[in-house]
Formats: sequence, structure tokens, C-alpha cells
Amino acid sequence: MRLLRGFLCALVLSVGIALPAAAHDQLIASNIEDGSVLTEAPTQIELEYSAEIMDATPAIAILDESGSTVHEVTPAVDGRFVRAPFPELPDGAYQLNWSVVSSDGHRIEGTIAFELEVSTEPTTPEPTTTEPTTPEPATEETTSEPTAAPEPGEGSTLQRAIVGVAGIAAVGAIAVLLVRRWKNEDPTS
Repeated sequence: MRLLRGFLCALVLSVGIALPAAAHDQLIASNIEDGSVLTEAPTQIELEYSAEIMDATPAIAILDESGSTVHEVTPAVDGRFVRAPFPELPDGAYQLNWSVVSSDGHRIEGTIAFELEVSTEPTTPEPTTTEPTTPEPATEETTSEPTAAPEPGEGSTLQRAIVGVAGIAAVGAIAVLLVRRWKNEDPTS
């Protein structure tokens, strides 16, 4: 009977430890879908989460094919929604990295891969005879506090699984100690 009680105690503790690891909010919708090919550039980036997001250093970074950051912005947080203007980008493959603080106070991050194919001009420029013009300096919207782009897969299910396994192992060790203690206290064993 004591062994059964010890097992039930370990089971309850392991479930109690594993649940908080899976309780972080999640991205549930985006106006830019992962793997999508955009033939028209959106005017803004809009991300929707499963619960209200804390307005604590949210960040969005867009990286090009080489992994270089081409756009960084601090988005606006509005309840479950995070929004930022979409920059002017040339056609190509990109990765949108987002990072926000979940309603439980933990930072969550993710990546959305997409391609832009909005240009209708020919790929090879035609020769022109107009006078050369001085190019205007490129402007890039940045924040005063640059944030590192989150690595793909951070905050992933693998981390949750590791935390869960560690919790179950700890509970198992406690259960073994409790069973040994009860066994030593029982004069009939």
C-alpha cells in the first residue's frame, strides 16, 4: 500500500512539474504564413498569440538568404496582437524572426520563412541613355536597442521535453527515497 502511495505521489508531482513547461503562449496566426510566397507585399506584419502578450521588449527582425539582418523593428503590442510596418524589400527569400514575452513572463521566439515575388519588371535591366543620378542614401528603420535575432527552434518542444524528463527523473528519485524511508520505518518489513 505504501509503495502504491509513493507511486501516486510521484505521478502527481511529475504532472505538476511538466504542465508549466507547456503553458507558454503560442503564435496562432500571422498574416505572413511560414513557407509562403508573397506576390504582393503586405503593408504590415501582424502576429496573433494564444493569450495577451506582455509589452516587454518585443522584437521583429527580417533576415535575407545569407542570414544578414535587413530590417529590425520594435513592434506595437495590442493584447494578443503584435504589429509592425512591413519594409520595402527586393524579391528574394527571407526569414522573419519574432521574440515576445508570454503572458506567463517567459520569452518566446519563433521564425517564419517566406519569399517575396512582387517585381513585374524584367530580371535584366535594359540600357538607358538618361543622365546619371546620385543615389539617395538608403534608410533602414532600426531601434536604439538592437536585438539579436532568435535562433530557429529556440524555446522549442525539445526544451520542454528535457525539462519534463528532468522533472520526472527528480520525482522518481524522491519516490525511491520515500519508499526506502517508509520501508525502514515499518517494523514488519
